[in-house]
Amino acid sequence: MTTIGLVVGVLALVMFPLWPYELKYFLFKATLYLLLAILALSALRLAIYGVCAVFGVSVWLFPNLYENETTW
Repeated sequence: MTTIGLVVGVLALVMFPLWPYELKYFLFKATLYLLLAILALSALRLAIYGVCAVFGVSVWLFPNLYENETTW
């Protein structure tokens, strides 16, 4: 079952130029909104840190936001 899903996923990605325009546009919009959400979250956590730093407190919202290591 996993192998079939992997093969279908690879074929779907390889055949990306054949996707309908609406599906490509949806994927573009979804990617754009996710990027904007990450940027907004980064700006929010920087603003919170800046306000707290003015008062001498060091607080980070989501301190491991950009951490790449995964421990499963």
